[in-house]
Amino acid sequence: METEILSPANDWIFKLLFGDERNKSILIDLLDSFVELPKEEFEMVAVKNPEIRKAVDTLYELSSDDQVRAEYEQRQKAWRDRNSQIEGYYLDGIAVGEQRGEQRGIGIGKLEIARKMKEMGDSDEKIYALTGITQDRL
Repeated sequence: METEILSPANDWIFKLLFGDERNKSILIDLLDSFVELPKEEFEMVAVKNPEIRKAVDTLYELSSDDQVRAEYEQRQKAWRDRNSQIEGYYLDGIAVGEQRGEQRGIGIGKLEIARKMKEMGDSDEKIYALTGITQDRL
């Protein structure tokens, strides 16, 4: 029963997405993920299901078209470049956050030291000279 529900032959969303010429690139991406299977397993799945057979035939047809293949590779490169750029921004953000956190921690530490120095009776001049904290911040 569960296999029938999940079967692409019965799934109208599958047919809607992959049955439309405008969504050819989505079909190619999906089928490319299947390509990692050994060819025998890939063909075995295709034989069992006419919708998958049609998709596999489309994959073979598109894979043999040099222009379509070039367009696919160009999209893949753009996708990888975009992900790399996003990862770079993410890492830059982490670095900035770490730097801000370190600076804040240093400032908090200096303030604690200055307050302890004040409690111990050190002069404002000495506190400022050692920590850079002024009287009005204590």
